[in-house]
Amino acid sequence: MSKKSLAILIAFILIVAGAFYLYNPPGPAFRPVISDPNCLAAYLRLYEGPVLRIDIVFGYKDARPARFVGDRYERNYFITQVMRLGFTRSEEDDDLFLRKTLGPDGAEKSIELRITASSAGPDDDENRKDAFQAWKTREAENVFLQGVRESRVVFYNGHSRTGGGPDFGPPRLANGLKVDYSFYKKQRPGYQKLRSALAEAKKIELMGLFSCTADAHFTGGLREMRPELGVIASDHLLYYADSLANSLTTLKHILEFKCQPDFVPAGNRLVGFFAARALVPKSSRQDRASCTPEPEPQRGPARCKPLHRPRAF
Repeated sequence: MSKKSLAILIAFILIVAGAFYLYNPPGPAFRPVISDPNCLAAYLRLYEGPVLRIDIVFGYKDARPARFVGDRYERNYFITQVMRLGFTRSEEDDDLFLRKTLGPDGAEKSIELRITASSAGPDDDENRKDAFQAWKTREAENVFLQGVRESRVVFYNGHSRTGGGPDFGPPRLANGLKVDYSFYKKQRPGYQKLRSALAEAKKIELMGLFSCTADAHFTGGLREMRPELGVIASDHLLYYADSLANSLTTLKHILEFKCQPDFVPAGNRLVGFFAARALVPKSSRQDRASCTPEPEPQRGPARCKPLHRPRAF
């Protein structure tokens, strides 16, 4: 074989190998080793079965009384960060991202991550006149509620609406420009829908609620309904950048099999996820773990108070 032919053959092999690597990224070289028994049990429950479904839904992030709506942009940023975690975008579904990993039992798992936004455009006044906005609201709400019923992990990143959320559409207004918080506080429309979906939930292990004082608004009632539910929720007023960062950090920690006390990002409280509920299944390839009492609710590190109190949402 001539040198020219050999060079062409080598180049061809490299191109094929590169394409294979691009479309079939390698999985992790080794399975995670988790020494804490409650942590191991939590991740064995979470990664039970061949597919882990995670739904992350951005609520309608209006800035009333201003007209700006930002959840579409937050979703786009979130996607850029998710792609850096080894996910690839589905060719059939723009909201679906896929990744292979090894579970705590040593078996290969497929992660199906769905990321959905609620707004049709960046202007709340225009969205209210747009029929596409009504469709987007229904779609985002359906993804969230169906995720609660069917998925193992569900995150909401949006407005609490003083306990009336989660909310996926233009808010009800009072006096033309301001959100009618009294309506949301009294009627609690989003929360009632969430409770109905949770009553039908089959697999959910962890719910993330990244909205202002979500812990005070939602955690107690949801855990009363389903005591074994893991909930991580914001425990203070926060900026959009905080909720975005906290959502991403929590997702990373799930993928990295983080245990207490490393799991919770600052400004959040975690309950239930690492609670002792059952012995590790016999099929586990790690050592069998014994149950110990549920740890105290875990809070993230203390945060410095902002110079200006952020507007409640």
